[in-house]
Amino acid sequence: MRRSSFIVLAALLAAPVSAAAQHRAGVAFAFSDPQGEFDANTDTGYGLAGWYRWGLGAGGMVALGVDVTFQQYGSTRRRAPLSTTIPEITVDIETSNQITYVQGAFEIQPATGRIRPYGVLAGGGGFFWTTSSLQDPETHETILSDTNQSDWTWVYSAGGGLRIQLTEMEREDREPGRLFLDLGASWLAGGDVEYLREGSLVTDEGEFDIDTRLTHSEVELILYRIGVTFEF
Repeated sequence: MRRSSFIVLAALLAAPVSAAAQHRAGVAFAFSDPQGEFDANTDTGYGLAGWYRWGLGAGGMVALGVDVTFQQYGSTRRRAPLSTTIPEITVDIETSNQITYVQGAFEIQPATGRIRPYGVLAGGGGFFWTTSSLQDPETHETILSDTNQSDWTWVYSAGGGLRIQLTEMEREDREPGRLFLDLGASWLAGGDVEYLREGSLVTDEGEFDIDTRLTHSEVELILYRIGVTFEF
């Protein structure tokens, strides 16, 4: 009896996966509100977020996937002579402080409805780096660039949002595709990581010591997203 019940249960679980697996992909404008010690060292981050989901059943109520978020939390620009021996020629030097979060995600949302709340748990890595680029002041073309500092740490997040259907696209012999407005937010935290503050990378006659300008803290922020999700 136990064996037959197990076989029936396994068949019921497997059938929806093979019958119709839903896929979702989206992109959004993302901005973050740093918290705690992380807030003391960084500014509000702005950038883009993207995600992909593969449903584990009909309608994709339970789904696995990946989240990728790129943000810039600081940027400075200054004009300086090309060298101490050629002061007549000046160039623009731009320094950018950037973060990328890459996480595996577990998501739950209703399989039907024009308005669908959802919840997400995720975990992965946060990658911090600062780059400086030398640019032509007339064309803004990058002539030379270098990564000044980089580090990474493990991160995890929990959040959710609301998907509101905007339109439906009929397709021959297939389920219709649906486009949703996607409004989401998540709390993200991580381990201790070293990074540079905005404007901390200053030079003194062309010489500087990055180690004395590094700061470190644990990562903590609220991440907000405004974008679209396409279900297919």
